[in-house]
Amino acid sequence: MARKLVLPDRLPDYGIELLTERHRRRLEHQGNFPKRVQITGRTHAYVEDEILALAEVRIAERDAAGEAP
Repeated sequence: MARKLVLPDRLPDYGIELLTERHRRRLEHQGNFPKRVQITGRTHAYVEDEILALAEVRIAERDAAGEAP
């Protein structure tokens, strides 16, 4: 099965808009954001399935807290 990689500039397509590079690195280090995949020395991406899973977890957390619309 082929896995799709998402470049950082495409993260807004997945609803992730306000995180800076620095903030994403900090969240990755804390285990709160998917770890990057190094493509070249200067380019990285994220595994699409992991980005989608993160969104599902955040939605479930919201719903469990009673914050659903």
